[in-house]
Amino acid sequence: MRYKLALIVVCCSIVIGCLAYFNYKSRPEVAEAKGVTSTQSSQSKFLTPKQKRSKTDTAVSNPNQENSKSTQVEQPPDKKSNVDKPVAVTKKVSNMGCSAPKGRSSYMRLEKTGRSNKLGNPLYRLCLYAQGRVLDAYDTVNGRHYTQNRNRHKSGTEAPSPDGTYRVARWIVPGTLPEVGRRFLPIYPRFRTGRTALGIHYDPSFEKRNGEDGTAGCIALTKRSDLDKVLTYHRRYRFRYIYVDIQ
Repeated sequence: MRYKLALIVVCCSIVIGCLAYFNYKSRPEVAEAKGVTSTQSSQSKFLTPKQKRSKTDTAVSNPNQENSKSTQVEQPPDKKSNVDKPVAVTKKVSNMGCSAPKGRSSYMRLEKTGRSNKLGNPLYRLCLYAQGRVLDAYDTVNGRHYTQNRNRHKSGTEAPSPDGTYRVARWIVPGTLPEVGRRFLPIYPRFRTGRTALGIHYDPSFEKRNGEDGTAGCIALTKRSDLDKVLTYHRRYRFRYIYVDIQ
C-alpha cells in the first residue's frame, strides 16, 4: 500500500514539473531572448578569431559610446597664432658713446667725454673699431689738468697729443719710465709736429695727489686691466691707425 502511494506522488511530481516547464517555454520574452541568442551564435560562427577579438575590444572600450556621442560639443577651430612663428629680433648695437664706425678696417679713435677725474684732469674715450663695429671703449687721460691749454705741437710742454692721424706700432715694447709702466704701444704722427715718443700705456698715478696724475702727452688707460684688454685687441685685430680728435 505504501509503495503505491509513493509511486502516485512521484508520478504527480513529474506531471507538475512538465507542465511548469512547458508553461515557462511558452512565455514571449523567453522566446525572444532565445531567438536573439541563437542569431548571435549563428553570426559568430562566420567571424574570424581576429574579428571576434576586435568586436569584443570595441564593446569593452566604448560601453557608453552612444552616450558620449550625445555629450560631445564641437569646438570652434583655433585661430592661427603667431606664437610658434619665428620673430625677427633686431638687436640695437650700442656704440658705447663712440662715433659711428667708418668702413671695416681696424683702427682706434680718441674722443672727448666731457668728464674729468677727481683732480680735474679731463677724461678722453679710447674707442676700438674692427669689422665695421665698435669693439670696446675705455676712459683715458692725456696730458695733465694744468697742461691742457699749452702748445700741443711743442716738445716738453706735457700738453695732450695734438689732433691728427697716428700710425700704431705693430709690436708692444717695454716701458722706460716708472710712470709709463711695463708695457708701451708706440704711436707715430703722420703730420708735421715737434712731439715725439708718444704712445699708449697705463697711468699708475691716476687720481693720486703726487703731481703725476695724467701723462706728459701720451694716451694712458686709467686701469691696468683696461690696458690688458686694449693690447689683447691689438694683437688680434692689428690696429693700423689711431685718430685723435680731442681739441
